Amino acid sequence: MGKLIEVQIRTFLQHAWAQFSEKLSDEVDSAIKYGGGNKELISLLAMLSDATMDVEIAIKAKDANRMAIELQRSAGLFGRLQEIIHRLREGKR
Repeated sequence: MGKLIEVQIRTFLQHAWAQFSEKLSDEVDSAIKYGGGNKELISLLAMLSDATMDVEIAIKAKDANRMAIELQRSAGLFGRLQEIIHRLREGKR
């Protein structure tokens, strides 16, 4: 006995974000976990984080229009993210 455990309570989107950011850190740059790495990538991740939060707020408010807007914004950001990741994997900064 006497062992500490960590319990995390997350919404579905929070969990998806956590899994995504862990995977990205593992596959692209481990510095991402600690706020480091490619500045363009970090900036885009911050925007995606904000968009994810805004989707959660829209869901809670049952605001379908706002949810659609934020999901569209997220889709565009993910497209840009794919481009950056591709560049980084090819060794182009």
